[in-house]
Amino acid sequence: MDTSAAEEVRMSQGYFQCLKNHGVKIGKIGSKVEGVDPDLLGWAGVDVSVDHPDAEKKCLGKKPLPPAETDPERNPNYMSDYAEYIQCMNAKGLKVDPLPNGEGWNYKAGTTPPRNADQIDQECMIEAFSE
Repeated sequence: MDTSAAEEVRMSQGYFQCLKNHGVKIGKIGSKVEGVDPDLLGWAGVDVSVDHPDAEKKCLGKKPLPPAETDPERNPNYMSDYAEYIQCMNAKGLKVDPLPNGEGWNYKAGTTPPRNADQIDQECMIEAFSE
């Protein structure tokens, strides 16, 4: 859970390249993640399992696994941890709305994320999902 966004991007390059090779539109990361070569590939921006299920199936073996604590299928307390995660981010100034079933979050409408949004996200994830 203490993997930085930059490390996650680097670890995901094989997966991103595989998706790209199978027709998923994958662009360069650009300046989205601090400390990362802007020419590295970035996230698809869509739910690949829904929009490109064949590519997802072919590339699944290259996709880095999330920590067990943040995997709803492996953490029986996932939803309560997730609620704590969302609450923590909102309390620290990262105004977000949870997505159904703990699938992620979106910024609240009309808000501008603080400069330290990634730091808040990381800190709250560790705080909420650590045992």
